[in-house]
Amino acid sequence: MNNEINNEERKLAVYIDFDSVKENFSGDFIKKILDSTKRLGRIVKAKIYFHQDQFSESKESIDSIMKMGIEPIVVTLAKDVKMAIDVLDDSYSDDIDMITLVYNREALLPALIDIKNRKPLYLVKVGDLPESIINMSDQIIEIE
Repeated sequence: MNNEINNEERKLAVYIDFDSVKENFSGDFIKKILDSTKRLGRIVKAKIYFHQDQFSESKESIDSIMKMGIEPIVVTLAKDVKMAIDVLDDSYSDDIDMITLVYNREALLPALIDIKNRKPLYLVKVGDLPESIINMSDQIIEIE
């Protein structure tokens, strides 16, 4: 982990689980998440993960979040597995200095344990977070 990098130079990857934000899902709410994470560094990659049926039901907001530079990832099965693979891949990348995650379940816990060996991990608090996930993070980011 390179802790010597200042915030302007730090490259962030942001991963958003739709299930974790669906209660408040809108372009405005996603913008609040991005604004909160931008304080940590420059966002170089942002993805939001949907099951296929969730994507169909959220088309209006999806257009606005795509304009913000967030890539929608649509899966038919195993959304958590796809998200874990992507996050793990970026934990090995020299193009990413820090992982930021919007996720409020324990399914990614094994991946997060592995990621912590390579990159700082920040969690955006949306609703309640399990204690095990909180313990994995370097910092919890509150949405303002």
